[in-house]
Amino acid sequence: MEMVRIFSVKVYHIIIFLFLSKFMSLLPIKKGKIVFSNFQGSGFGDSPAEIAKKLKYYKGLDLVWLVKDLDEPMPKYIRKVKYRSVKACYELGTANAWVDNVRDEHLVLKKKKQVYLQLWHGSFSIKKIEKDASDKLNLRYLLNAIYDGKIIDGITCGNSNQEKIFRRAFYLKNKNQILRYGTPRNDVFYDKNRVDNIRKNVRKMLGIGEKDFVVLYAPTFRNTQNKDVYCVDFESVVDIFERKTHQKVIILIKLHPNIKNIGISYCKELVNKKVALEVSDFSDSVKLGIGADAIITDYSSYIYDFAILGKIGIFFAKDYKDYTKERGLYKKLEEYPFPLATTNEKLIEVINRFDLLKYRRDVKEWLEELKIYETGKSSEKITEWLIGKMSK
Repeated sequence: MEMVRIFSVKVYHIIIFLFLSKFMSLLPIKKGKIVFSNFQGSGFGDSPAEIAKKLKYYKGLDLVWLVKDLDEPMPKYIRKVKYRSVKACYELGTANAWVDNVRDEHLVLKKKKQVYLQLWHGSFSIKKIEKDASDKLNLRYLLNAIYDGKIIDGITCGNSNQEKIFRRAFYLKNKNQILRYGTPRNDVFYDKNRVDNIRKNVRKMLGIGEKDFVVLYAPTFRNTQNKDVYCVDFESVVDIFERKTHQKVIILIKLHPNIKNIGISYCKELVNKKVALEVSDFSDSVKLGIGADAIITDYSSYIYDFAILGKIGIFFAKDYKDYTKERGLYKKLEEYPFPLATTNEKLIEVINRFDLLKYRRDVKEWLEELKIYETGKSSEKITEWLIGKMSK
């Protein structure tokens, strides 16, 4: 009976999708309407927010944000619409342009005269993605990715590494444009005054002193419920960092949305011991990164952003061999300028032996080899591109 129910629900969704797509295809495009989506219904943030901030100065635009929680704070110049609602389908169907930062399941098919701007959320790829990981991804995602790649009019790119991956693995057609302008959310890195203000505000918000040394732990997700791969001996990490820096050390834990639930009890225990602060609900990862001094992660591109900021990055991957087989990596972690640890004991050893001068030299050489496209003007250039495409 359960299988019948699931099958019936899927058939119902397919019928609704076909009806909505057909109906929306008949509606006229409203000039100047731009519909934004951030991580499938999240609030105002990431690169889409940076483009919206620039667009507010243009006259005659109707900016719409698709959001799961209508109580999410939003700038006054943006209209909130419930994500994946019939109203959302209407907004997408009549929009002049779509702006997104992930692959989304399109309930409405794109029209030829609509513009689709993809502000891909990953500024650098460590683990294999899209076509390069086709044998690891489910069929539903792959079919959606193929369609999504076909309809993209422009996709932002921050470095030569991403450009190669986009060309090879994103199912892009020749008419698609790869915009070598950088990553909008990273523009702030090139404005020292903004960086200083954000750092102060984030620390004040979290109750952290300006002279404290802040370590952010931000692991990515796996297809496993094994909590052990995420467990770090933070008490020892705090101790060794305090001995190295001669500062009070604060640990921040930001779990990926896909693993947040399995890590709740683990985080609560650390928070109760006053060893760490749990910041998984902190919506702006860029601001959080600016507020920190170092990052410990596994396979997340977040470490690339820290490198641009000149901050400390360390790989901690307890399941390194298994994850490499499960998902696949573009390069061995040892080939990056970030020191690697695969056990808690090795992590403490890595921190103890950390050579800051050598690290900065290695990171500088690595970024030069990458040929990064970041200049701090990404949002401005992409906004001009979008307005130009919409006017054609």
